[in-house]
Amino acid sequence: MQVNRGRAVTLLAVLATALLITPTTASLAVESPSAGTWSEALDAEVCFDDVFDAEGNFDFATPAATVPCDGPHDDEVVARVPYGGDVYPTDDIEAQTRDLCAPQYEAFLGRPIDTTAMGEFSVWPDEGDWAAGERDALCIVYASEPVRGTAASGDLRVPGTTIATVGEVDGQRDVLVVDAGTGAFQVLTEADLSELLAPPAWTPDGTAIAFAAQVDETNSDIHLAPLDGGEATVLVSAPGANDGPSFSPDGATLAYISDLESDEFELYGLDLAGSTSARLTTWDDRDSSPSWSPDGSQLAFRRRTDGVSDIWLMNADGSDPVRITDDGANDYDPRWSPDGSQLLFTTDRAGNFDIWIMNVDGSGAAAITTHPGDDEYPTWSGDGRHIAFHSDRHGGKTLWLMNADGSQQSELTGIAPIGYPSFAPAASD
Repeated sequence: MQVNRGRAVTLLAVLATALLITPTTASLAVESPSAGTWSEALDAEVCFDDVFDAEGNFDFATPAATVPCDGPHDDEVVARVPYGGDVYPTDDIEAQTRDLCAPQYEAFLGRPIDTTAMGEFSVWPDEGDWAAGERDALCIVYASEPVRGTAASGDLRVPGTTIATVGEVDGQRDVLVVDAGTGAFQVLTEADLSELLAPPAWTPDGTAIAFAAQVDETNSDIHLAPLDGGEATVLVSAPGANDGPSFSPDGATLAYISDLESDEFELYGLDLAGSTSARLTTWDDRDSSPSWSPDGSQLAFRRRTDGVSDIWLMNADGSDPVRITDDGANDYDPRWSPDGSQLLFTTDRAGNFDIWIMNVDGSGAAAITTHPGDDEYPTWSGDGRHIAFHSDRHGGKTLWLMNADGSQQSELTGIAPIGYPSFAPAASD
């Protein structure tokens, strides 16, 4: 049998302002085993791990090491595709295999494989296998790290909308602006900052994005970058770590977290007109992840108690904090629905991190994602119809979309690591 496999060396190519992933591809001829030995257990939706011989070559002399798809695995079979005919296609079997597998990959991944984080692993028979009755091409995918769960993806796109996210380009983290209709990127920030932290936050008018960046080993500031590419300015610069920006719906106040006056993070509110900050919470443990209600009257946030995080609500001035989740799991990163009736959040109630939804009083909590990979940091589209999140189901973190009911879960980007998404606000009439 013969194999064409692009090993998972991720090449980031900045083409104009768009970022694209190009998996590398190399051909490797291997010694043919007895027909059927390696591939007899492989079919569509079967997962397996790589096995190498003593010389470090891919081992086709023993059956593939199949494993459950709901755990980490190296490879997943997309399809077995027959070549047809009785004559071995000596001159063009590699090209035929590529042609047979290309539409299978695209259907399985929801887009052409070279625009995803997955690698192509196609296997075809040599003449000995063919004579012994092996007549199928095997179309297989893999990633730079073990895949968690099935690698399949829907083809959902949301034209006309934009997502701010954090991505790593050439070893530097930057704010990226993603077209949710195509997955194309623009790099918004290229400042010499060591690390970006937490989801970026849009101004309510959609003209600028706030983000937290570590400026040295112990300090991080909150910056504001205009969407038109102008120079970023500093909104919050104080000793210690300042992070987690979130604008009030009227744009008058920036909620954020800081350890300025405590060993742990507390919530603060910055009056943007007067440039004065007020501490909103006083807690022995950590408060973080502020999210404004659509009417600006309340903040949802994450509060940690004895090592476990829950979702809380309080008034915008910090008064009347109320705990709305209390189940022993870690619940965090609440995000208010545009109509103010529900909250998205991330939780590990099922053992790994998934996206859940609940009413604002904590009732009716239900899972939206149930994938064995970790799905985190959800964000609503401005019209409430779609949710973006990041997931490690394909190895490194990548950006995903789904409908608000959890259907059509679809990888939007093929670059890793990338995450912490924030949908742009809905356009005003």
